[in-house]
Amino acid sequence: MKRFLSARDNQLVLHFPDGNLSCIWGFGTYSDNHKIKFPKNKEETFFGKFFGYPMESDTIEIMYEIDNPAKLKKVIKKFGDDNNPLGYVSFEDWLWLVNLMNK
Repeated sequence: MKRFLSARDNQLVLHFPDGNLSCIWGFGTYSDNHKIKFPKNKEETFFGKFFGYPMESDTIEIMYEIDNPAKLKKVIKKFGDDNNPLGYVSFEDWLWLVNLMNK
């Protein structure tokens, strides 16, 4: 696997015992498809076609909340200090973060 796909509402929130990962992709996010054309018709934008079809991305934006100091230290070492949300995260790096939080 190498891609994120949503059929509706391009967000995924993962809850762990010592933190959360909020993952989002698409328009207005730090992902590779953030510049997709935004429809002019408000009804299509918020209630219809725009969020009602599959949206793919090779990267994802992740907002994290980590209560475990050891895990937070590993995330900072890998992605840099004060880098929340994380932008343009590859599928492999997303898996690394999910696996870390799942330990």
